Amino acid sequence: MKSLEENLTQYAAYHRDRRNIATHFFGIPLIVFAVVLALATASVTVGSLSLTAAAIASIAACLYYLRLDIGFGLAMAAVLFAMCAGASEITARLADPPVLGLAVLVFAVGWALQFWGHRFEGLKPAFLDDMKQLLIGPLFVVAEVFFFFGARAPLRRYIEERVGPTLVRPGKPLKVAQATVGSLVLEAAERLERAGVAFGHGTANALDEAAWLVLRALGRPPGDVAPIARENVDATGARAARALVARRIRTRKPAAYLLNEAWLGPDRFYVDERVIVPRSFIAEMARERFAPWVKDPASVTTALDLCTGSGCLAILLARAFPKAKVDAADLSPDALAVAAANVAAYRLGRRVKLVESDLFGALAGRTYDLLVSNPPYVNAASMRRLPDEYRQEPEMALASGADGLRHTRLILAGARRHLNPGGLLVVEIGHNRRALERACPKLPFAWPAFAGGEGFVFVLPREALPAG
Repeated sequence: MKSLEENLTQYAAYHRDRRNIATHFFGIPLIVFAVVLALATASVTVGSLSLTAAAIASIAACLYYLRLDIGFGLAMAAVLFAMCAGASEITARLADPPVLGLAVLVFAVGWALQFWGHRFEGLKPAFLDDMKQLLIGPLFVVAEVFFFFGARAPLRRYIEERVGPTLVRPGKPLKVAQATVGSLVLEAAERLERAGVAFGHGTANALDEAAWLVLRALGRPPGDVAPIARENVDATGARAARALVARRIRTRKPAAYLLNEAWLGPDRFYVDERVIVPRSFIAEMARERFAPWVKDPASVTTALDLCTGSGCLAILLARAFPKAKVDAADLSPDALAVAAANVAAYRLGRRVKLVESDLFGALAGRTYDLLVSNPPYVNAASMRRLPDEYRQEPEMALASGADGLRHTRLILAGARRHLNPGGLLVVEIGHNRRALERACPKLPFAWPAFAGGEGFVFVLPREALPAG
C-alpha cells in the first residue's frame, strides 16, 4: 500500500492551480455526500444490529485512512460521520426515489465542478490514471485545510519538493516571469532531481531528460536547447510542458513511453510498454558497419537480430548493409507488432523479416553472415532492486536468470550453427563481462570500446565458437 506521502504527492501532481483546488473544495464534498446519501437508502441487519450501507462504507474508508495516518484518519472519520448523520436525516424525511434523485443531482454537480476545475490545470482528473485516487481526493481536501492553518508543514514541503508549489493563490496571483524554453528546462530538471526519478532510457541525467520532455511538449524536435533557450513560451506551451513533467514524476514511466519514441543516435523509433526501451551500444557499431571486424561490408548479405524487441537493431543492420536480408526474431508477439510498425516506418518490409522465435527455436536451417543480439541480461539480484522506471518494461526483456547470463549461454551454444563461415557474433551483455569470462574462460572475447566505456559488448568469429 502506498504511503500517505506517496498518495498525496500523486494526487497533488494533478492539482497545482489554486483555481482547480478551489473547485475541488466544493466538488469533492458534493460527490462524497452524494455517494453517502445514495448508500443511506440501503441497510444491512445482523441480529439486532442494523447498519446502513453508508455507515459500512464509511467505516471501511476510515480504516483505510487511519492506516495511512492517524490524524488525517480521525479528521476523515469526523467528516464521514457528519455526512452519514446528514444523509440519515434526509432519508428519514424523504422516500427512496426522491433521495436517489437528489443524490444523482448532487453527484452530477460535484463532477461538473471537478472537470471544470481541471480546465484551469490543463490535466485530466487523477482517477483516470489511477482509480485509487478516488479515495485520495477527500483526503487531499482535508490536507489542504491542515496546510492552510500551518499544520503538517513537513508533509507540505515533501509534496512541493516533488511536484512544485501551487501556481496561483486566491487573492494573491503570483508574479511569474515570462517563461522561456531555457527556464522551463531548468525548472523541469530541478523537479526531476527533487522527485528522485531514475534515468537510463535515452538520457543519463535530469537536464537531458528535462530538455527532451520540454522540447517535445512544445512540439519541437529533441536537440540542443542553447540556441533557443531565450525564446519565450506562451502560457499554453508552459502548461503543457509542466504537465508532461508532472506526469513523468507521477507515473514513473520512462519519457520514451510517455512520448512513444526512442532515439538511437539520430534515428527515431516508435516504442510503447510492449517493448523494452531500446538502448544499445551495438547501434554505434552498426553506424560504423562493425568495423574493423567486418572488413568488407558488401560481403554481408544475411543478418540476424536476435531478441529484436522494437526492431531497431534490425533496421540499423538493413541500413548499414544495403544488400543484406535481415531476420528480426523475438519471442514476444507484442514486441514484434511494435517492430512491424518501425520496419514499415523505415520502408524496409522487403528486406527485414520478422520471426516469432524463442532464440533459435524457429530458425532451424537458417544461417547468416552477421548475428547480433541485445538479449535480456539482468541478474536476479539486480531485478529485485530495479527502480520503478525499469519495472514499467516487460520483465521478459530484462531478466536472465540468477547471474544474468542464461540467454547469453544459449546464444553462445547455438550461434555457430547459424553463422556462415567467416561469420560474426556480436552480443551485448551489460555489466556481466567478469561473470561471462569466468563462465567461459576459453573463449577469446573481443570487447569493443565505446564513448561510454568498454566491456558491454563482445565480438566472436564463428570459428571461435563452440560447436553446437
